[in-house]
Formats: sequence, C-alpha cells, structure tokens
Amino acid sequence: MDGTCLDTPHVQYLWLRQTAAKYGGLDPFPAFDAGFLNKYNDWLGRKRMPGLYEMIGVDFPGNRDAIHHDYDMFNQTHPIETVPGMPEAIVAFKGLGLRIGVNTTKSRRSIMAPLSRNGLDSMFDAYVTEDDIHAMAEMRRLPKTELAKPHGFSAGRILEKLGVAAEHAVAVEDDTIGITTYRNDGPRPFVVGVTWGFEPDAGRLREAGADEIVRTPDELVAVIRGLARQG
Repeated sequence: MDGTCLDTPHVQYLWLRQTAAKYGGLDPFPAFDAGFLNKYNDWLGRKRMPGLYEMIGVDFPGNRDAIHHDYDMFNQTHPIETVPGMPEAIVAFKGLGLRIGVNTTKSRRSIMAPLSRNGLDSMFDAYVTEDDIHAMAEMRRLPKTELAKPHGFSAGRILEKLGVAAEHAVAVEDDTIGITTYRNDGPRPFVVGVTWGFEPDAGRLREAGADEIVRTPDELVAVIRGLARQG
C-alpha cells in the first residue's frame, strides 16, 4: 500500500517536518527529494520507525505519548491519497480476472479510508495488515516488529489467503525492505519494483531482488498483462 498504491512518502515528509518544528528537530528541514528518501530508507531499515525521529533530531522516547497523539490528529487533517493512475491500474488487474491482495504493515483501518474514497475497497480479495502481524506476534510471544517486513510471515500469509502458489503470484513493492521480503530459496513470486514510492533508485530496487522495474502505473499494467498472457 504505502508508496505503491498510496502516496504516503509526501505525507510522511510533511509529518516529520511538522514534528521537527514542534520538538526542536532539524532547522532548516531538508527538502523532499531523492536524498531525503535515501536517508529515510537508511534510518528506517536500520532502526525502524524510532530511527526516523532520530534522523530529524527529535527525542522520540521522551515525547512518545505526545507524538502518538499528534500523529492521530495529523492523520485526520492530512488524508493519504492514491498514487495517480493506480486506481485505474487496479481496475485493469481485476479486468484480467486476477485475485488481488494487500500485504502491508499498516493497520487495516488506516488504509480503508483512502481505498473507500476511490471506490477500491471492494477490489481486493484478501488483506494482511498490521492487525494480522500483531495477532501472530502475540500468539508467538514476540514483538510485532519481529514479524514485520522483511520477515516472510506476511508474504506467506497473503498467498495463503488468496489461495495462490508463490510461483504463480506477482508482488509489487516500492522499497528494498519490501522486495527482500520475497527472497528465499524456494518458489517465490515475480517481483516488480516501482520507482514512484519510497525508493526512487531503480538500481537499488534491482539489487534488492526485483525482477522488473516500472516507472509509471501504465508500465505496471503492461508488465502484469504480459505475465498474465504467459499464465
């Protein structure tokens, strides 16, 4: 969802800029560009979400409750929109007779609003979200971060819910963490990396394991159509 179907990078940038201004972080705040996204991906990959606040110079542990409250308020006033062209792409996938699933670390509640606004909530056949990850982590008595991407739990679970074998599936991801989720020694989906999300560098997406790189939703539709013809 994030960065692939939903235009999350820009909203995350606005959130971090607002938080830095309120809690004494970076000033001036860096511009939104490929350099910012590279730093974002680096800190997120090494230290997860708390690392993003460290990146912008904000004391997250000391302001945890206040930041969580601010984030809830921010989401109410900054709704995430879909990436231009992706609603049409999703409709095209359904027109090919494909089963479509969502594999995200966001909560189901948080992604349903933008999907509903665009009439897409009925397009997906299965969901794996933060709620599934949290439930399994509790069952295994693990921190939920242990089962989040790039752990393969969510990838395996969405394939189970869809009833699709890995070798007959296509995964669409916008960053290296998502792509490495599908790296394994056994059967795996064909992985498409998109450059309009959190990782704009096609080379990095390819190095992470993407089988194909696309730069627009129209290109994504063309790739999926080609794979569907191959069976």
